[in-house]
Amino acid sequence: MKKVMQCLILGGSVLLLCGCASWPSTPGYVEVVDQQKIELIEKWARTNNTQVIWITAPVRKVRAAGT
Repeated sequence: MKKVMQCLILGGSVLLLCGCASWPSTPGYVEVVDQQKIELIEKWARTNNTQVIWITAPVRKVRAAGT
């Protein structure tokens, strides 16, 4: 019984970790940093005397070259 419980816990952990994995991006597209959005937000922050600290830069999908 103990072995069955260990297997169930291990299997559940594996499924949980797989659910957190990122999905592959759309074929023919790549993700690039969205400089336009960054500039817009930084400009707003300067005019409102606020500081932006980027943890994760915004990205957007664009067609890959040669597709």
